[in-house]
Amino acid sequence: MLTYLRVKNLALISDIELELSPGLTVLTGETGAGKSLLIQAIALLTGKRPSESLLRRGESRAVVEGIFTLDEDLSGALQAAGYPVEDGTLHVRRVIQREGPNRAFINGETATLATLRALLGDRLQISGQHEHTSLRDPDVQLWMLDTVAGLQKARADFGAGFRAYRELMERLRSLEKRREDDRKEQELAAFQLQEITAADLSDEEHARLLEEKAIMNHAETLLKNLRESLDALFEGQWAALPQLQSALQLLQEMATIDSRLKEPLKNLREAEIYIDDVVGALQRYAASIEFDPQRLEEVEARLDTYATLIKKYGGTLDAVFETAARLKELLSRSEDLEAEISRLAEEKEAAWARLVEAGRRLSADRREAASRFSKAMTESLRELGMRAADFRVTVLPEALPDTLALADATETGFDSVSFLFSANKGEPPLPIREVASGGELSRILLSAKALITGGVEAQTIVFDEVDAGIGGRVADIVGRRISEIARTAQVLCITHLPQIAAYGDHHHLITKHETTDHTRIGIHPLAERERVSELARMLGGETITDTTRKHAEELYAAARSLKGKRA
Repeated sequence: MLTYLRVKNLALISDIELELSPGLTVLTGETGAGKSLLIQAIALLTGKRPSESLLRRGESRAVVEGIFTLDEDLSGALQAAGYPVEDGTLHVRRVIQREGPNRAFINGETATLATLRALLGDRLQISGQHEHTSLRDPDVQLWMLDTVAGLQKARADFGAGFRAYRELMERLRSLEKRREDDRKEQELAAFQLQEITAADLSDEEHARLLEEKAIMNHAETLLKNLRESLDALFEGQWAALPQLQSALQLLQEMATIDSRLKEPLKNLREAEIYIDDVVGALQRYAASIEFDPQRLEEVEARLDTYATLIKKYGGTLDAVFETAARLKELLSRSEDLEAEISRLAEEKEAAWARLVEAGRRLSADRREAASRFSKAMTESLRELGMRAADFRVTVLPEALPDTLALADATETGFDSVSFLFSANKGEPPLPIREVASGGELSRILLSAKALITGGVEAQTIVFDEVDAGIGGRVADIVGRRISEIARTAQVLCITHLPQIAAYGDHHHLITKHETTDHTRIGIHPLAERERVSELARMLGGETITDTTRKHAEELYAAARSLKGKRA
C-alpha cells in the first residue's frame, strides 16, 4: 500500500506531499487543475520512463518519492533483489534531471527501472482514461481470467517450465552442432591414435633397436678388434695374461723369502683374475656377434616405423606419447559429449511430458473458470446499467489435441482467450474488439478490476477518470463498484462525478493557483463539511444554491449509509 507521496518540481507541481490511507481516496478538482500529473508521478514510482518535459520550468531536476508498506511477499522480493528491509517500508525515489542521468533509488540504494517494474508493476496498477483499450489485447484477457481464477502460480510454473524446456532444446541443439563440427576432428583423432597404439612403441625397444642396428652395421670392425684384443690379452705370442702368469710364479717364490712382496703378489693375483674375466667376456661377446641380413632388415623396418611416427607427431618419441595422450583425452571428451547429449535428450523428453501435463491441467482449470467469470461479468455489467449485457469468455482451442507440439505453446500455456460481448438483447456475443464502444469497455474494465482484486495480493489501484462517458444512476453504481474494490485494495480515484466522489473514504481537493509568472498546483484533504461543498461544486459548478447543497448532502449521506450497510 502507498502511504506517502511527495512530488517536487514536476511540471506545474512545485512541492506537494500527500499522506494516503487504506480504502478509497478520491481526488477531485476543476478541469486542468493537474490531477493527472499526480498519476504521472505515481507511474514514475513503478518504473515508467520520464519525459524531460515533465520538469518544472526553470528547475534543473524533479523528485518523486513514495513510501509503501511491506507485506511478506514484497519483503521477500526486496531481499531477493539485494535491497535492505528497514522499518517495514519500501521507500522509492525517482530523480529526473535536465542535465545528467536520471536516477532511481530503493531504500536509499540505486536501482534500475526494471527492478522497480518487477517489484511494483503488479502491486501499483494504474487504470488510465485509455486503459480500457488494452482489453482488446488477448494477452490481457488471458491474464485477467488467470488472475480471477487464482491461477497465477500455475501460470508462472508453466512459464518457468516452458522456458526451462526451451533452454534444454537450445543446449541440446548446441551440443549436437558441436558434435557435428567435431566429427571430422574426432575421426582423424581416432585414426591417429589407432596408428600410434598399433605401433606399440616404447623407449626401451627404441634404444635396444638402435644399439642392435649399430652392432650389426659394425660387426666386421667389432670382430677385427675383438681378435686383436684377445691376441693382446690371451692368444698372441706376447699376450698379457700368459706373461702375467709367469710373473706371478716368480713373485710367489720371491714372497716366500721376503714377506714385503706379499702385497704386490696379492695385487697381481687380482689383476690376473680381472684380465681372465675380461678375456672370458670378450670370448663370449665374440661368439654372440654375427651378421644376419634378414634380422638387420627387420630392425631397420621397425626403426622406420619409429622414425615415421616421430616425424609425424612432434619430432621426438616423447612428443609421440604426448600426442597419444592428447588424442585419448579428445576422444574421451567426445564420449562424454555423446553421454551428455543422450542425458539431455532424455531430460528434454521428460520436461516436455511434465509441461504437457501442466498445460492440460491449466487448460482444464481455465475452462472451468471461464464459465464462472462469464457469469460474474454479465451480472456486474447488468448492475452497471447494461441490462441486456451478455459477456462470455471462450478458451481456445475448445479441447487440446491428443498430441501437442512446441509450436502450440507459449509461456502462458496452450490456450488463448477471447472476450465476447453483446450489449443488446437478441444479438450474439462477438469479440469485444469488434463490438464494444469506449464507454462499454470502461465498464467492462471496471467489472473485471472488481473481480481481479479478489485474486491478487494487497495492492494499490489508481483509476484516472475511468468514469468518462457515464452519469446519473450508472455513475452511482460505478461509485459503489469502486468502493467495493477498495474493500480489498487501496484505491485512488480521480473523478469528475459527484456520485463517485461521495463514496470516498478520504477526499483530497486538487487546486491550481496562478500568479503573474507562475502556476502552482496544490492539494489538501477535505473535512466532512468541505466534502459536501466540493460535491455541491461538482453538481452545480461555480454557483452553489441551497438546492445544490441539499442535493450534495443527500448524495453524501446516501453513500455513507450504503457503505455502512456493506461494512
